[in-house]
Amino acid sequence: MSAGGEVRVRVILATGKPELDAFLSERVPGFEVVDTVHYREALGDVARRWEPEGAVVSTLLEGRMPIAEAVFPLRVRDIRVVVLCDRRPQKVSDPEMGEIADLLAMGVTDLLFSPVRADDVVSRLKKPWTFGQAVRDLLKGIRPPSKKLGGLLGRLAEMRGEEQEPDPEPAPRERAGRPRPALRERPRPEEPAREDEGNGSREEEETQEPLLGRTSRPSAGFWSPVGAGASTLALSFAYLLSREREVALLDLGQPPAQGALLCLPSEDFVQRALSVPPGEPAPVPKVGRVYVLPGKAGREPRGVDLPQLLSPGVLPGEFLVVDLPRSGPVLDAVVGALWAVVVVGDPDWLHVDAVRSGASYLRARGVRVLPVVNRHAVPAGAAGFDVGDVFGEEPAAVVPALPAEVYGAVAMGVPVSKRCGEFAAALGPLVRALAEMEVRENVR
Repeated sequence: MSAGGEVRVRVILATGKPELDAFLSERVPGFEVVDTVHYREALGDVARRWEPEGAVVSTLLEGRMPIAEAVFPLRVRDIRVVVLCDRRPQKVSDPEMGEIADLLAMGVTDLLFSPVRADDVVSRLKKPWTFGQAVRDLLKGIRPPSKKLGGLLGRLAEMRGEEQEPDPEPAPRERAGRPRPALRERPRPEEPAREDEGNGSREEEETQEPLLGRTSRPSAGFWSPVGAGASTLALSFAYLLSREREVALLDLGQPPAQGALLCLPSEDFVQRALSVPPGEPAPVPKVGRVYVLPGKAGREPRGVDLPQLLSPGVLPGEFLVVDLPRSGPVLDAVVGALWAVVVVGDPDWLHVDAVRSGASYLRARGVRVLPVVNRHAVPAGAAGFDVGDVFGEEPAAVVPALPAEVYGAVAMGVPVSKRCGEFAAALGPLVRALAEMEVRENVR
């Protein structure tokens, strides 16, 4: 209990990120941090020593012990555990589902998926989710929906007397008897469309040709093959550009991040915008001079929707910024339509190959690549480490490691470039590089 009589939750922090631990312990009310843990094997000992009421544990915490095994000693003591998950599973067969199933089995119902807001952590510690809430939230992100889990969810809703939330619309491949919509208008003569035996679905065609025509307005996609903060940089870049012009920000990520970064309501703005008749204004949220079209977690736009989403009729603005997914048909379809793709890398020794091959893939598609280094730090003992060699060219911008500012911005729903002048200045070269590209395009 604090000096003013406020009841504070005694917790241990085990996020694996010292900057996040510092932010939660110093800037977020309601906490009394009794200790921080830096590896999984220490969780049990720290819990015995302090007997806290809650714990915040990240799946990124170092250690060889499985996360469920590390959390088990805390649950035996009835400690509330909030688990920060690096990635939301997209299908039942994802490896993450095994870990999540183990956590749910031992009563851990507070699972937060990246990006995580600090106030969400506080809320879960004070009022944990029920098992039903946790399962419903988890199933929203599963594509295609698991029939077995869906049946269990239905029975759970009946037992609780609740109205069951509808399952996400099945992906096209699950609709029996209907051909899968092709991202191209028609197949090339030498590659006729093939029908799968049994369900009549059309195989997805692979091609290195652009699947969408180039946009008429200036555009830039933000992409990272390693989760190096492309969504955060896309929002910060859009904010900087909006000082001089109106900007359209389209979130195609899976899961989408822009709604959480701006603390927007959990609505499916994409589907609402697509359903508006031509000529009528779309229900697109506007933050300052940035039009934002965030998607809903667990739902991916179909190929036939993409040309409409990129059009000024759905998303106004003079400059189009797209937060791209890491992989998949949507990425393949969209990159050819953009004027440039900003490849965001955190090129330490673990990510060098992924960043290098990712940049090479885009160049092979004829896409203009603009490298950006985020959270840059030269690896210890890496003599001769050359960031330019990783990308194949020198980066257009280098953003310093400012994690505390990033976490603070996410918690308050503002772009990092608005909160931190150093961050905004680091993105300045990228803004100028894209402005020069636009000038060259207009001269042609």
